[in-house]
Amino acid sequence: MRLAAALIAALALLVTACGEDEGGDGGSDPVALLTAAIAKSDESSAYESTFELSSDLGGVEMEGSGRLISNADSTKARGPVKFSQDGEEVEFEMILLDDVMYMRTEDLPLPKGKTWLRLQDDELAQQSLTPNQFTDLLRDSPDVEEVGREDVRGKPTVHLRGPLDLEEAAKRVGGPVQQLMDQPQVADRLKARVDVWIGEQDDRLERVAMELTVDGEPGAMTISGDMLEYDVSLDSVKAPPDGDVVDEADVPGMG
Repeated sequence: MRLAAALIAALALLVTACGEDEGGDGGSDPVALLTAAIAKSDESSAYESTFELSSDLGGVEMEGSGRLISNADSTKARGPVKFSQDGEEVEFEMILLDDVMYMRTEDLPLPKGKTWLRLQDDELAQQSLTPNQFTDLLRDSPDVEEVGREDVRGKPTVHLRGPLDLEEAAKRVGGPVQQLMDQPQVADRLKARVDVWIGEQDDRLERVAMELTVDGEPGAMTISGDMLEYDVSLDSVKAPPDGDVVDEADVPGMG
């Protein structure tokens, strides 16, 4: 449950890694809008964002939400997270530094004097797509289309939708995602649809959502993220003092 919550928080960064752009002439053509967004999407290297997750994929009920600051490829992040699975809930503050995640929560029985739990797992070091890569993948889809005009946090946006090429995404980020997609029984069944909301006036990516389904499996997983601020400081994204930290293996019942 605890590692699952941490992994979900890391996964959510995939859709909240959307960069800043300050204007363009994308017009209403979906490809032109995405091209305009790509043009300046890498100008900002750190973001504050929110995310929400809901899943009943494979019959497993999960919910999650959070507000994070992170770098572009989501290998550094910090913020509060809420997560529940099959009725069990946990709230925690997380700090992600490559393959190490620190969790601070009142829901864990940590040893006296310890306030942070340290988990280490190779899957936590999985880079997400950079803003440029994520937007570029959607632009390359021949099926991307405009589905409407909507306000996001009071800002007029163009809503675009299209399938995400998961195999191409895996090639770009590698690691566990590539290993997953190398399994034909998975790659052939896993489907992803992406929605993006781009500001009408400045071509800025304001919101991204992704829906994952597996052919032959019930349910779906949906993850969405809003961009709140750009070029934020990541000075607070650092490991807690060693004296405040305990490793998962040293907590009874968790190692």
